[in-house]
Amino acid sequence: MTILLRFKDLLDICEKPIPSDLSTTATNKWNKSSFDSISINSCRVSNGVSIEVVKQFSKNAHLLWTKLEEQYASKKAVIRGRVWMQWLKFNYDGNLQHYIDNSRTLMMALETVNITIPKECHSFSLLGKLLGDPKLHLYVEVLTLNEDLVKNPELVLAKLQEFHDNSSPQEKSISPSASALLSESAHPYKITYFYSNRKHNPMCTTHSKNECYAENPHLRPPRRNNKGKNQASAHLSTAQALITRNQLEINSQELIVDCGATHHMFNSPRYFTSFTQTPEINISTGDSASTLISVGMGNIVILCGNQVLTLENSLLVPRLN
Repeated sequence: MTILLRFKDLLDICEKPIPSDLSTTATNKWNKSSFDSISINSCRVSNGVSIEVVKQFSKNAHLLWTKLEEQYASKKAVIRGRVWMQWLKFNYDGNLQHYIDNSRTLMMALETVNITIPKECHSFSLLGKLLGDPKLHLYVEVLTLNEDLVKNPELVLAKLQEFHDNSSPQEKSISPSASALLSESAHPYKITYFYSNRKHNPMCTTHSKNECYAENPHLRPPRRNNKGKNQASAHLSTAQALITRNQLEINSQELIVDCGATHHMFNSPRYFTSFTQTPEINISTGDSASTLISVGMGNIVILCGNQVLTLENSLLVPRLN
């Protein structure tokens, strides 16, 4: 209503009483504008307000406007109180998706009635309601360690949504976006046939009895001698890890490589909870055609199994792929 009254040059009629020193012509013009503003205000209020206010002050635009402001101010205070009590009463009921959706709805309601909560307090409040769930306890602990994440409650809800999506039955048991030292489980396992007393196993279909190395050891090719080459060594093992990241969207598959020596290597600075830039360090891989260069060092916090692990002095290697 304020915008409409200002557009029609009637807001001053509502906010100020009629001056006593106006001429007859000016008084008639003021009264006409007063009735116009009363007509606008009367047809744009609820029935309850119309009964309580409009009928009592329908002849004075200034008094009507003053009473309308008081009426809506009191109702707004009641609405703010109800929204705040709903937020205090809101708890986690065991359904993570339901919790995320209701949290977003209540956050919008708080913003609508101008209730401001410090963002970090809001984030910790959202996470604190989940500590009673044993399935989420460790993941919540990891999220609280990310200082950049807890500065925005929307990012916290986005991480919880990501955790829910990756944990749903429709998703893979191990998500590629949250795995460390991940081995490809899609390939079928190789069946190995064992031999005893140098006899050919008839269940083996890869070679015949005459080609069997167990009965004909002289047919076995000599082993290669690779001692002269400086080969890099590494191993793969299946281990699920939930990485604390600062980014909301994931556009590429994360990659963590265990160098098999003294340090872990990562290809992006977004995985680090603390990071220090260092002079460039050349990393020998055994392949002269590809050179890896470390440009920094820091700590990584991951969730592996039932333990929260801190990978100290991890290296940032941007060319790692």
